[in-house]
Amino acid sequence: MESKEMLHFGVDLGWLLNFYLTRQYEKRTKEGKDQIYKSVYIYPLWNLIQEMESEQLKSSLDKYFEEELSISSGEVNLTPEILELWAVWQMNKFESRDIEIKDVEYKKALIRNSGSYVHDKKTGEYVACEFGDHANAVRQIICQAFEVIDPFDAPSRWPEFDEYIKSNLELKGAYFSKNHYLVGRGRSDPRC
Repeated sequence: MESKEMLHFGVDLGWLLNFYLTRQYEKRTKEGKDQIYKSVYIYPLWNLIQEMESEQLKSSLDKYFEEELSISSGEVNLTPEILELWAVWQMNKFESRDIEIKDVEYKKALIRNSGSYVHDKKTGEYVACEFGDHANAVRQIICQAFEVIDPFDAPSRWPEFDEYIKSNLELKGAYFSKNHYLVGRGRSDPRC
């Protein structure tokens, strides 16, 4: 479908599309989502909008007409409603890019923001600690890192587990020192 380069009143189509896309971005930044959500899913969209050249915007509009409205040829009256619907469609396309990566980043950001977590610096994994339960989070990370069902059932590997905890784990909001969470620590040692 061919779109006209200039609309009435001498307004360039690329400029107009950018205007509607920017307006849709501003709406999304004002939605009732939390700041962490916006920082992961919404704010990065600004760069994508800025990178779109006039021809890319026009091509996106043509694609919208073909995919969503089943119009592949002829002239279309570009009403504000159609332009608004296109902007929503394009923003949804932007937002769905790399969604699995964004979901992981959002989860990590929520956990970091909670103030109580265990971070495995080796794998990048974050585990939230409900009610300050760092022992369970440490155990969960050890199970994943060493592919064991229960670290306490493998006493011969306790030195490995303890070294991993000392070297790789960061405990945020923990009541005790890292030594308290070592798998092979002496049970009767009051310093643990």
